[in-house]
Amino acid sequence: MNKVFSFIGRIFSAIALMMLIATPAFAGERVPAGTVVEEESYVFTVDEAGELMQTIEELEAKVAQQEELLELHEELDTVNEDQQVELEGLLEIREEQVIAYEEWQEADAARIKALERQRRAAQWERWGFFALGIVVTSGAIIVADQLDDRVIENN
Repeated sequence: MNKVFSFIGRIFSAIALMMLIATPAFAGERVPAGTVVEEESYVFTVDEAGELMQTIEELEAKVAQQEELLELHEELDTVNEDQQVELEGLLEIREEQVIAYEEWQEADAARIKALERQRRAAQWERWGFFALGIVVTSGAIIVADQLDDRVIENN
């Protein structure tokens, strides 16, 4: 892009220099054929001047197009920066969510561990009550048998 501006600047400088140097003819002045230029200068035919003007207009159009592209690029950079800021915010939120999830996992693991201990204690309690039931039942049967044997002996 700088090359385009540099090229256009050189063209305008050359045109300005030609206008300052060319004394017998001024810019846009028509000179009859056969006129002799006394000082060193650039001389264009009407066709060449028309072509030069067309080239300048084309270059000006390209410069305008490049300026529009530059503005569009700057707008896209601004949008990109905004999206980058939003993305960073979303990444921070995601990191917070991951930390919260990990804390929930730890709490769940602790709760599962506590429930497992509670389940084992309940299982031991059931087996204890079962054994106690067996002992009480057996003891009751033995006591009843002993009482029955004493009643039979005393009669």
